[in-house]
Amino acid sequence: MSVRLLYLGMYWDYGDPSRGASFEENSFHAGFRAHPNVEVTHFDYVELERTLGRDEMNRRLLAAVNEGDFDCLFCVMFTDQLLPEVLDKIRTRKRPITIAWGCDDHWRFDDYSRHWAPHFNWWVTTARSAVPRFKSIGYHKVIKSQWAVEPTVYHPVGMSKDFAVSFVGQPHGVRPQVMQFLHANGVPLAVFGFGWAGLQSRITHEQMVEVFSRSHISLNLSNSSVMGESQIKGRVFEVPACRSLLLTDDADDLAAYYEPGEEIVVYDGPEDMLAKIAHYLTQTDECERIAAAGYERTLREHTWKQRFDAIFQRVGLA
Repeated sequence: MSVRLLYLGMYWDYGDPSRGASFEENSFHAGFRAHPNVEVTHFDYVELERTLGRDEMNRRLLAAVNEGDFDCLFCVMFTDQLLPEVLDKIRTRKRPITIAWGCDDHWRFDDYSRHWAPHFNWWVTTARSAVPRFKSIGYHKVIKSQWAVEPTVYHPVGMSKDFAVSFVGQPHGVRPQVMQFLHANGVPLAVFGFGWAGLQSRITHEQMVEVFSRSHISLNLSNSSVMGESQIKGRVFEVPACRSLLLTDDADDLAAYYEPGEEIVVYDGPEDMLAKIAHYLTQTDECERIAAAGYERTLREHTWKQRFDAIFQRVGLA
């Protein structure tokens, strides 16, 4: 049986066409399109709100639900484009079951998530700490899940590994200081992303997949230094999916998804990061073994199909 799904998510990165396709497009939408048992219809509520205004976008959303005969409405939350009264009209119907994916509930719970969750039948969170907080406000339809990858989008590219260490991301928080530290200590580091000195644009998704695939070590710096609480981000799964060794700082619940030292490598501070880079750049067989193990674990347990199937089963759409 197929799930007829109305997917609410942005195509453009942060709703800005100049930035190219979004994480949501290359993750959620790609995952739904690839799922053999999902018939997906895309409703880009962010772009429609930008071009038509909030009221007209919400009118069209309600019309789409009324005319579409969907089993499920799945929304990746952004800010306040959706009208609560429209969501409530949809939520109180027998179909579609409405599901929201909450991004960054580790730090966004108080100001955002707790207010929006009651307007959906179900709320999905990647934050283990958010589950009891939702229950404390009387909202019990919360599902703990995690980011993942669509293997047709994130996969090894058949290229030689000519980058020793790479980092893809923007220069916020302590990232500039970390990069300066690594450069000062002679690490052969390649940096990609908008905002770095001498780098004027965001690389494309295809280029990012190539960078991961070409890297012996792909460095991940979480947002913990900015947001106050460590959290797993999509990069944790994207790098192993491209068969590169992920070198990352620790994050909440990380060991539940990969075994440190066997499938990924976790560092504890700049000096430990430096030592582990030096170790794995000289122990190339060990580096490749861990990268391969991370790749296999990703395909085995961390694809969007597996995440969606678990969510569908939980809400009664298995």
